[in-house]
Amino acid sequence: MKHILITIAAVVLVGCGGANPTGLESHTGTYTLILNNPFWREGLPVDGKVFAEVDYVLAADSTFYTNNKRGDGKIVGKWSLVGQELVIDGIDEDNVQQGIKVNINTLALTSITSGGQESIEILKEKYGTKEILLKKD
Repeated sequence: MKHILITIAAVVLVGCGGANPTGLESHTGTYTLILNNPFWREGLPVDGKVFAEVDYVLAADSTFYTNNKRGDGKIVGKWSLVGQELVIDGIDEDNVQQGIKVNINTLALTSITSGGQESIEILKEKYGTKEILLKKD
């Protein structure tokens, strides 16, 4: 009887622990970064409103790729969860290191780097915003 209970307990533990060993699965999916044209004004064509729209597609195996709506600048690499941030680092088509960090609770962009140079504050100033948010599909 003791052997059967131990076997059942082992099966339950393996079943509970094996489903989500890293906790990353809940963060997979598509995150969209949209930057509006800072010079667009009411009355101008709507297609000129969006300056950049990039999908970050995060896979369960901790890899990602981007889908730029303009069709250029594809990035591939790895992503991870560090504290309360998604850390997404990769290489673009020109072999330049690119990265972003996103707060997992607010989806606010907290860092954006290109070639090791931080540019989040420059983007916030350029686009006239205190916060740049991503959208999760």
